[in-house]
Amino acid sequence: MTLRAAAAALCLIAGHHAAAAGEPVALELVLAVDASSSVDEREFELQRLGIAGALIDPAVIRAIESLAPGGVAITLVQWSGAGVHQQAVGWTRLGDALGAARLATRIAEMPRAVTGGATAIGDALVFALDLLEGNGFDGARRIIDISGDGSTNEGEHPAFVRKRVIDAGVTVNGLAILNDEPRLDFYYRSGVMGGPNAFVMTADDYADFARAIRLKLITEISDSPVAGLPSSRQQVAQAIPGGGQHQARQPQGRAAGKPAVADPGEDVEAFRRAGDRLRDQLAGEAGQRHALAGKALRVVDRAVEPADIR
Repeated sequence: MTLRAAAAALCLIAGHHAAAAGEPVALELVLAVDASSSVDEREFELQRLGIAGALIDPAVIRAIESLAPGGVAITLVQWSGAGVHQQAVGWTRLGDALGAARLATRIAEMPRAVTGGATAIGDALVFALDLLEGNGFDGARRIIDISGDGSTNEGEHPAFVRKRVIDAGVTVNGLAILNDEPRLDFYYRSGVMGGPNAFVMTADDYADFARAIRLKLITEISDSPVAGLPSSRQQVAQAIPGGGQHQARQPQGRAAGKPAVADPGEDVEAFRRAGDRLRDQLAGEAGQRHALAGKALRVVDRAVEPADIR
């Protein structure tokens, strides 16, 4: 091989590596949401609104802004049984409150793309890992944030998939919803979570999801220490400002059958208050930015009308 040919080959290799590296960000985050048969329409709605509400929460926005200049790239997956999953919201880079409001709008309007099926956590992790590869971003950290209300009953066991995910440099964090399986958090800790700084949080039920996902996103985005984090609603008052404003409801076990979801009114009001704070924060921005943020928040306001969560 001539010197010129060798130099050309090296340039091609370097160019390929640069393209493969993608756009640098501080964090790549996959939000994987349970849409299996155990999740009814009201429960799915509470997950959807909980994530949208968390994204416009001032503490989450501060965490996003702390990652400047890289920011965070987020995608949302709905998952259920083996081979049944859908990337419902594509990769989106966030760096400020306006970007968070835009993404909150998309999630608030997001339809349910997966309707029922078994629970295949391992398959969901494989799908999420595939989305992290070749997504156009190069994150200093990569996280799969998987939430669900049951243990695996189909497909590859997550404990076997976990090693593959960790070897790829990805952390798996879990959010276990305890209304059907009160000890699901132990299952997530022993067989699902893994990687650097991995952790599991819990929601007592779907009405508690908004509280849990807010705290979980703050922790994941800011890369905060997880020691001492409250894992249930009963403990939240000691951990976050304003946490004591909501009266805790006792978790319900499977002995009474599948419990009805508690009235989400208090979570809806918290969501609206977060929207009001963001609207005030953006009030001084240029007209186009303020109009766009206002449109996003109007969509969110419509999405959380109690009549729509019946």
